[in-house]
Amino acid sequence: MRFIEDKYNISHYSVRHYLKIGADIGWCKYNGCEYTYKPIHMYKDGVLIGSFKGASEIQKTSFDIVGKRLYPTLIKNSIISHIPYKGFTFEYVTDPDEREAILYGNS
Repeated sequence: MRFIEDKYNISHYSVRHYLKIGADIGWCKYNGCEYTYKPIHMYKDGVLIGSFKGASEIQKTSFDIVGKRLYPTLIKNSIISHIPYKGFTFEYVTDPDEREAILYGNS
């Protein structure tokens, strides 16, 4: 989608809107849910704590897992800046097979 945004100088919201309309009238196949999650690895002192569907899932489960409330915006800022957040480091999952396993529960 980034390519379309840059080429036509429109926001990603507009791209998604147009894709949804195109899917509704049968011009393309688009499922907005496929593009909403970016799987994330969570580390503490270099040790993988877990893999999550996205920052929102980390927020929902963080207090039970690590005893701290973590917020999606600050998790994403940590990924971009490569600065630990509350002692944890995060990175987006880049391996396509691992990404699919996290998103769809395939093993």
